[in-house]
Amino acid sequence: MVYVKPREQHQPKRYVNMNIVFFEKVRKILLMNEHTCPWWLAYTFDHRIRRLVHKPESILGPYVKPGTTVADIGCGMGFFSLEMARLVGKDGSVLSVDLQRHMLEILEKRARRSGFGHLIRTHLCTPERIGIQQQCDFALTFWMVHEVNDKQSFLA
Repeated sequence: MVYVKPREQHQPKRYVNMNIVFFEKVRKILLMNEHTCPWWLAYTFDHRIRRLVHKPESILGPYVKPGTTVADIGCGMGFFSLEMARLVGKDGSVLSVDLQRHMLEILEKRARRSGFGHLIRTHLCTPERIGIQQQCDFALTFWMVHEVNDKQSFLA
């Protein structure tokens, strides 16, 4: 803690927790944008261990069926997109949408390695608009709505 001297004698003492100030500055530098998770941070939560907590087959199974067209909005590196591709099968398709081109490039590589490259189509959106015209049987927005600036318009 650092003592900040008041300007006038009758003002109470103010204390500033320098740890909070420091971590807030670091957060702003590293995250680049208040609302968007940077691509490199996705590696910390998009891995095999996550399957123990978020079981894609259990979450998606009731909704994603063979032959359907599905969308993964805010797909990141494709944690759910890859499982969706497995569930829709050879007659279905997955539209994976993200705001960051680098996330989509990583997803495309992962999809090719997994044998799902032909089922997953990526789309780069803008902060203001998702910009897809294709009708979908199911759309997933997992772990991303908190990053949207205008939530009311997004959910309308």
